[in-house]
Amino acid sequence: MANSGDLRREITSDLVDECLDRSGGKVGRDVPLVVFSGPRGSGKTRLLEDVRDRFTDSVAAPYAWLDLAGKPYTRAWQVAAHLAGSLGATRWKRFGSMGFPRLTLGALVIQQDAIGLNDPSRARADVEQLLRGQRSLDGAQQVVTDLLRQLLTFVLPPLASVADPLVSAAFTSRRAVRLLFQTGTDWYGNRGHGQPGDGFGALADLSTLEHRQGDAGHDEVDRLLCQAFLADIAAAYGSQRDPRNTLALIDNVDESAGTAFLEALAGARHTAKAASGSCDPLVVFSTSGRRLDALWSWRPEGDADATGRHRLIGDAGSAGYRDWERRRPPTGTDHWYYAVALDDFDEDRVRTMASRARPRELSRLTSFVHRSTFGHPGGTARVLEYLATRPSTPGEAELTAVLDARVSGSGTLGDELLERLLSDELAPWRSELVTWSAVRDPKSALGARIGLRPGQPARRDIADAVSQWLWQVPSGSPFSTEPELHPLLRRLLLRSLAARPDSHPLNWAAVHRRFEEWFLGRGEGERACYHALANGNLRPAVDHLVSRFRTDGAERWIRAFDDITSAPNRLALRPAVRDRDGEPERSAPTAYLHLDALLESAALADPAPVAGPADPDAAPDPLRTVLTHLVAARWIRSDPLLDPHQKLNVQLADGFTELHRLATRDSTRYSQEGEYYRHLRDY
Repeated sequence: MANSGDLRREITSDLVDECLDRSGGKVGRDVPLVVFSGPRGSGKTRLLEDVRDRFTDSVAAPYAWLDLAGKPYTRAWQVAAHLAGSLGATRWKRFGSMGFPRLTLGALVIQQDAIGLNDPSRARADVEQLLRGQRSLDGAQQVVTDLLRQLLTFVLPPLASVADPLVSAAFTSRRAVRLLFQTGTDWYGNRGHGQPGDGFGALADLSTLEHRQGDAGHDEVDRLLCQAFLADIAAAYGSQRDPRNTLALIDNVDESAGTAFLEALAGARHTAKAASGSCDPLVVFSTSGRRLDALWSWRPEGDADATGRHRLIGDAGSAGYRDWERRRPPTGTDHWYYAVALDDFDEDRVRTMASRARPRELSRLTSFVHRSTFGHPGGTARVLEYLATRPSTPGEAELTAVLDARVSGSGTLGDELLERLLSDELAPWRSELVTWSAVRDPKSALGARIGLRPGQPARRDIADAVSQWLWQVPSGSPFSTEPELHPLLRRLLLRSLAARPDSHPLNWAAVHRRFEEWFLGRGEGERACYHALANGNLRPAVDHLVSRFRTDGAERWIRAFDDITSAPNRLALRPAVRDRDGEPERSAPTAYLHLDALLESAALADPAPVAGPADPDAAPDPLRTVLTHLVAARWIRSDPLLDPHQKLNVQLADGFTELHRLATRDSTRYSQEGEYYRHLRDY
């Protein structure tokens, strides 16, 4: 089975090589802080692991790995200390070990409670005494080692483990101890630029910031220690023209300490670059499963779309160093960020995944799988994994019930996917999200106030959470610009909506009826027809399309037709009929049977508009007859769980050919649409 992360390799390969390259006069050039962002299951961790795997067997380019999930860190400097420990634990080619005297010294000072802070001169003297007390190298190593362990345990006991690599990196020799105090103190005196300064006084000020200035002081301390971290890395290169920059790989950077680290690092780099004119050699590749405010802070006028993305946000298909240079803002600390959105897979990538599993059988199901999962990497991989376990090529009935397949105990594949995708942050609002799934965009759910009592405030916190955890995509409707709920998450939530009993006040029919009425009241006819059709009522859609056929241009009419007939349905969400082994029956209704049943029920419910005027001598309206068949066929065909092999394409092709004959203008466009369906393959 092809892991979905494998298909991201071409993204990272070029970007890593471009960002790490220091050859040909590229020493000191700007390098980005990269954040790969995407919702659960988008392949973020696998992408980062793929980068790490490229470096595992090589020590030519220094790199460090850190997964912040579950780590007890709360401050940016702790993240820097972990990365420093990892980088210092390996002897790298070209320049050997990396020491971090500046970072270690600063961390040592801020963890000492014995420094007097009431009197600046006393504080300076305490720092000097603390450091000079260790200047006797005989027997000093163990003392400094103990101090380092102590300062880390002061923060959180689990942090003691961080001490070991730092100790081995910075305190295993007389030279390292001398560097800690001489190099470190000198750096704090002038931050590496200009005339020598009062290093002891600067360290006393650092201690005051940490212990007396609250959160603002902590932020400044974090920036200073991150600047020390960057200065240590730059010093490790010295005058060598090493061809590769240093790489830090941070998974789950959206943890609080991770976001603090990115912001502190960007601020530190910005300050250092302004002073020196060159950039440090640290490249950061990180992942985030939620929106980071720092990456959304710069919105040039006219360059933000409805999802809140802007020039700072690249996409996986075009990610590269030049793309970052083109997108980055001209100034500010966010000048250093490069967020890359991990988009869903297109059909070609799904075909690649299928061919790596069972090439002959599953490659032919590419279109079905892509239409079912909308290319969501994790969802696609799981569906293909299930289909690959079937003893034979899945038939039509098995495909229509794929989400009803039992995969664990009494659970279904659809249930499992929903549990995988719903983050802990969204789980508390599961019931509301099930209701909201009836409509495509959360903003409409807020506006319609479905499920809210009179006077109850709108649940903007739910809409904000959906956006925050990256479960919104750009609008797919020509009649709305509002970001929509991700279609795979919505499909899975709709299954739960369909399962609500008729006695539930917010069952499928009730919710869609409320949305239909709300959109009608707003004069949004197409969207009202969408929800009427979701309840199996063809007439509003047919009436609307008949009335617009003579007035709208063909292009707009086709967009309206496609949008309305993309409405969800309950036909594929019914409980699966199972055989004695608990597997879905292979005799489930075919797309044609669904179409016949739908047309029959439409004729019985509304005989005059469908069959024609009540006068038996009058001829039926050919346009209404054609459109009734087209709406029903397109609605069924839009759902791969009803028409997995797109058999109704033939019906749609014939219907558009009839529209070509009936149209009084733009008739060629209807003919082209018919040809599109006639030649559309299902694999």
